[in-house]
Amino acid sequence: MSDLYDISKLWQDWETVRLIGEGSFGKVYEIARNRFGIEEHCALKVITIPDSKAEVQSLKNDGMDDQSVTAYYRGLVEEVVQEIALMKKLRDNNNIVRYEDYYVVEHEGSFGWDIVIRMELLKAAPLYFRENSLTVADVIKLGIDMCKALEDCETHKIIHRDIKPDNIFVSEDGTYKLGDFGVARTIDKTMAGLSKKGTYTFMAPEVYKGEKYGTDVDIYSLGIVMYKLLNNNREPFLPPFPQTIQYSDKSDALVYRMNGRDIPPIAGLDDRLNSVILKACAFKSEDRYHSAAQLKAELQNILDTINAMGENLTSAEVLEDKTDKTVSVIDLKRLETSVKEDVGEDNKVETVEADSAKEVDAVSAKEPSVYIEQEEDKEDTVSIFGKAPIPSQRPAEISEQKAAE
Repeated sequence: MSDLYDISKLWQDWETVRLIGEGSFGKVYEIARNRFGIEEHCALKVITIPDSKAEVQSLKNDGMDDQSVTAYYRGLVEEVVQEIALMKKLRDNNNIVRYEDYYVVEHEGSFGWDIVIRMELLKAAPLYFRENSLTVADVIKLGIDMCKALEDCETHKIIHRDIKPDNIFVSEDGTYKLGDFGVARTIDKTMAGLSKKGTYTFMAPEVYKGEKYGTDVDIYSLGIVMYKLLNNNREPFLPPFPQTIQYSDKSDALVYRMNGRDIPPIAGLDDRLNSVILKACAFKSEDRYHSAAQLKAELQNILDTINAMGENLTSAEVLEDKTDKTVSVIDLKRLETSVKEDVGEDNKVETVEADSAKEVDAVSAKEPSVYIEQEEDKEDTVSIFGKAPIPSQRPAEISEQKAAE
């Protein structure tokens, strides 16, 4: 128990159970208490300021004396406390991590402070993604939940500025929640001279360049998060899965994005969803959604269509655009699959007759990792587009078997 943070002096009825994780901003523990036979669990985040002696020495090397260093770090502590107080105003939003209480503990016999925050216990999104096979609908729901959080932020004139998978959490009922608001942004200031390339991956160009920015930078970052999750965990401009990613690929991708190169659509993804994501992460601010509510409405429309059309389907989700009579069946198995066999132009295979969504599903049931789209000029024709290795039995042969039966 010696390596666990002792909170007995802060909250006497709580006990530290285990270390959940640690990073550049501190450590996170699971804590628990038992009241009249009812056990409760929370997360405890401990942020240490300054992070290390080397950090203090770096400031002194820049010409600061002891008094200036103390004033610098005390100012950071005050900023974090102000951000925590602001977060408590958002505690009623179900899509924002709920902060319960906090203490600022000054170190005894040494320079520095611990900021100890008690908050609801959740699973970090990256861990959740590793343990669960995400579907397209899951990613859309994540986007909607994040928009609900950002709507409240806009009301309170809060810009998160650091939306990324590490700052997204998942509750037991599958609700996605946004966390690490201004706390992470303020603690950035203690990371003197350290790289933040991980954050750059999701950062809006205007933030990266130090230009004036507004709330739509959070919409941009959310767009990049969704793009990556739907693109086999690859950010824009990286080599397609399963090609190996080199260090230079990451650097080049960042340069392309920050210089305004058009982000390519996600291969194999429905056009409607593609257009929504690309609009969210448009290079120019004026080309993006102007509010989280607008993006949420677009995503909700797509999810409602999926739920309505795919209610009775077992192997795929169906998106139907009633304006152009297009039906796209999107694989729900795993997002990691990709085309590994050349099947001709646009990966188009054969066509098979189908009169309804049920018949479309009958085809997809034979090979669940396919995309199916109804061509506008042929009402009764369904075209099969490969998303996974193409089966040896062509869809036309499947249709012939059905006719024979």
